[in-house]
Amino acid sequence: MRKYCTAPYKNQAYYIKFKCFENYSLIELSDAYYSMYKWFAQLILRNVKLYAYAMSPHQFEGIIYIPSSCPAILNKLVGNGKRFIAYEIVRGLKEKHNWLLMTKLNEALNQEELDRGKKHRVFDYSFYWEPLYSKLHINAYIDLIHRQFIFHNQEQKLPIDRIRHTSIPYYNKDYKIAWINKYKRNTLPAIFTGIY
Repeated sequence: MRKYCTAPYKNQAYYIKFKCFENYSLIELSDAYYSMYKWFAQLILRNVKLYAYAMSPHQFEGIIYIPSSCPAILNKLVGNGKRFIAYEIVRGLKEKHNWLLMTKLNEALNQEELDRGKKHRVFDYSFYWEPLYSKLHINAYIDLIHRQFIFHNQEQKLPIDRIRHTSIPYYNKDYKIAWINKYKRNTLPAIFTGIY
């Protein structure tokens, strides 16, 4: 994981991934998937393009493109998103009275974080990011995100058009999803032929 590194470049596509603390299924337990979609709306307001995504109960993976017109850099965009989503996760856990898990998240904080007023450790300290420099690179990561999602959710055995919290249906069936900018894939074949 790239910790405490700044990704200052704009006009750049990035693969990003962040996980819940200790891989707890916090997104699912708090029913906070909707907060991710609210974050997508905020990205759109900053002219950021979302090419692909997959949400699991414990993590988010996606590909975003940051244009030069965006007022923020990658670290700021993801950091603000994680903070907003963390508030929604904690709110959801409170509503579901999951006090044991909330206590674990509170006990995971160090003294410096407590002094700053932080109350819960919801996500890992940092997030993983990787710049994507070419169409081949972007296409490979779109396929990777979708393949991993299907592999980890294959017990559901849902048809492609019923898979939720991922961009798979959009790429497979040309469904319209408001926050997705479909990446032009016509130059390269998909790596995973079972989806596209």
